[in-house]
Amino acid sequence: MIEDPTRTFNPCTGVGNPNGKWTFGYLMTQMANQAQTGIDPKVFVRNWLAKFENNQTINTFGIPARPKVKDIVTIPWELASGGIGQPLDLTKAPFRLLAIVNRIDLRGNSGYNISNAGEARFVFGVIDRRPTNVNCCNVTEMTVIFEYGIDRSGCANVKAWAQQWVNLSSPLIPFPSAQYNQALENITEQFAHAGVAPNKVNGSALNQLRTNEFLQPQPQWELREFKLTPGTEDPFVANGQLNMTTVKLTPDASFNNTGTLGAYLTANLPQVCAGTHVVPLSFAAQPFLGGSSFTAGPAGVAFWDTPTFLCPPNPTCDPEFNFSFNTCSGCHLSETGTTFYHIRPTPFGSPPILSPFLSGSPITINDPRCGAPFTHTFDEINRRRVILDQIANQICPLPCTTCDCITPFDAAKSAVLPCRIDVLSLSGSDILFTSTSEAVLRSGPGFVH
Repeated sequence: MIEDPTRTFNPCTGVGNPNGKWTFGYLMTQMANQAQTGIDPKVFVRNWLAKFENNQTINTFGIPARPKVKDIVTIPWELASGGIGQPLDLTKAPFRLLAIVNRIDLRGNSGYNISNAGEARFVFGVIDRRPTNVNCCNVTEMTVIFEYGIDRSGCANVKAWAQQWVNLSSPLIPFPSAQYNQALENITEQFAHAGVAPNKVNGSALNQLRTNEFLQPQPQWELREFKLTPGTEDPFVANGQLNMTTVKLTPDASFNNTGTLGAYLTANLPQVCAGTHVVPLSFAAQPFLGGSSFTAGPAGVAFWDTPTFLCPPNPTCDPEFNFSFNTCSGCHLSETGTTFYHIRPTPFGSPPILSPFLSGSPITINDPRCGAPFTHTFDEINRRRVILDQIANQICPLPCTTCDCITPFDAAKSAVLPCRIDVLSLSGSDILFTSTSEAVLRSGPGFVH
């Protein structure tokens, strides 16, 4: 699938479709949406790459330049496009598709301010095409992730979106097959095509574009975030370009192991425990949200800790783990036992390597703050599968004009018309309200509690 010659392109061999629907160049062209914005997609991409070439200031924090991006990505791409300084030929983009990902499990996560149906993503690996390389086509330590918001509201619409993904596993759509790839393209065009999100900048559904990069000999891994449409935690004004912005849910590294971070956790403890917290631009009268995220190294964070909460961790809610797990650096390193990549780039012809966290099997990781015997167990792929199945098979509530009423209804007891509603965690069950304070649970035909 990720090397489908109809939808992807190999710039090393020339095999495939350079304008395919799953190519880096196509997605950037749709994002720029020149017909609506007048923005040349070649300039759009070059402006984005330029953000790595110079020092940046994000939320008052200084972010050093990453010059190897220019050396390994931009200059070879310009050379392939006709010479240094020439407009980038997007059909020769040095990127390999690694994955297409459904993140409906993020539905309603306020930390990312996303839409009701979560996100869908394309993940690309950067290819080093410098002429000094023996085969002029080496895999690099950099990935680029396009993260699109799925603008669906209402139970029926979200359910229909989930069912499209579930249908890909139907026996009627064999995998791998041209039929499968066409069905998947029908899904991806709903969020990747120009103009599908008229209320967002450029009409693009993009929530954010992220980079995970460790191009040698730069000293440490760095994660960055870029956006078209600013939110509450984005200190930039929309201009139709990909603007570098804050890394959500991740403070500046200087706040690790500080009382300030402990004070934030204490002040937001219910939200942190529920996984609904938002890390603001400022906290305690000072800039707080980070401008990039380094993992490990002299200026990086392998996991987040505070002097406020001590070992052993609270078995009901461990706020430091909950917080750290949701940061860029914690999720990509010590909290999940990952070495930076959850989807590691590989050469053309080889499948990408998934982290143990995404392996499809349960894993247990020692808590990085307190150590054994305190552990955290993850079964991430199964968690996402269950959520997708629940959403795709949920029973949506009936409109209020067609309530599934219980009879006889005691109007004197309650003025609330009893209606059937569904509960996501009880997929396939109904709660039937008989009053404002009474209800019955129907878990199947003949089973009422």
